[in-house]
Amino acid sequence: MRMEAASPSDDEYVDWIQARSSEPTGAALPVPDYANIFFHRLWPTVIDYFSPVPSTFLVQCLNLEQLNSRPEWIVRDGRIPLSHFFKAHPEPRGLKAKVYVEATTTDAVPAAWSENTGTYRVVSSQPANPSLHCILAATGSAEFQSQAELLRFLESVRLERAREVSLFVPALFRDFSFHCEYRIQLDRHFNRPESLEWLQLVAKSSFKDCEAIEINNRNICADNFMTHVLLSRGAGFTEQILPHERYVPLSPYHGYALNPRPEFSQKKFVSYEKEPLFPWADWFQKWE
Repeated sequence: MRMEAASPSDDEYVDWIQARSSEPTGAALPVPDYANIFFHRLWPTVIDYFSPVPSTFLVQCLNLEQLNSRPEWIVRDGRIPLSHFFKAHPEPRGLKAKVYVEATTTDAVPAAWSENTGTYRVVSSQPANPSLHCILAATGSAEFQSQAELLRFLESVRLERAREVSLFVPALFRDFSFHCEYRIQLDRHFNRPESLEWLQLVAKSSFKDCEAIEINNRNICADNFMTHVLLSRGAGFTEQILPHERYVPLSPYHGYALNPRPEFSQKKFVSYEKEPLFPWADWFQKWE
């Protein structure tokens, strides 16, 4: 089954990303004061967008009853905040809603949550094309991708060194020294890659002549707004819809692929004990 690209004029395929909010907060749940620190340090990856299935960060959710306000949720958190959430809520007591976590983060989901949890992937109708101009959407932070992970990633996707490449790599957490080292690695790998700023990225109306590649280990933010911007404007992408998945369009060119009954990873993620960049204990103390 191959998802065909819809015409931008199709009423069924509204561009939800274009209609996004401009503030870096959750779409449908209130934002506690402690979560504001989290969101502002992760901008622009956590920028809100509207969706037929509401998206949120569980870092905003202080009690499970809040989730019962909607039948389904797209959960944007990565493994680390997910693991803290599930530590505070080891069982979905009283929960009627279904939460969808990003497909590669099921190692953070406890077995007791399997009936209430599905998975999602962000997919595109535009297939990846190695002949296209490539845009790498990354974040210059060790929490998103260490330098060692970056080198392994570049090898795994087999990007040609001579390929025309643009980089969008915002510095997060004020970790500027790491950001510079990260950029040096990318500059060495490619032949004079172009650097894109945020305003350049959002100002461009079409990326149909580009392929989007996201560099993200899914530990902090599993659903990156930067990728949605590229895909909603026609960029090619490796992730495509599969026959057993339910498609939820976000734009004429991309959407969610939902799996309500996934297989969960048997190897469970263990959150870091000490994280100098993230004072989780302080932010999530109300959960304990």
